[in-house]
Amino acid sequence: MGERDGTLRVVIDAYGTDVQLRMVASGRGLGLVPRSVLKASTVRDELSVVEVTDFSLLLDVWLVHRRQPGNLRKALEALSVTVSSRMEWSPS
Repeated sequence: MGERDGTLRVVIDAYGTDVQLRMVASGRGLGLVPRSVLKASTVRDELSVVEVTDFSLLLDVWLVHRRQPGNLRKALEALSVTVSSRMEWSPS
């Protein structure tokens, strides 16, 4: 990837980590999963972990709710504060 333009072409977007890891184990690409998911996988012994030092994963998180949250307003506010406090804020 570093020798090219630094981009990765996604051909298959597998729904579910089980499907993703089975595809990787059968030689059909790469996967990004949490270590806990890998440890629980039935194909873990067929996979290798690659430690990457110059990789940064950016993640957008959206809190969505109905326009009038009603009795969920306080829960939404608490969740918003908790998530925001644990993530680096970078407005897009």
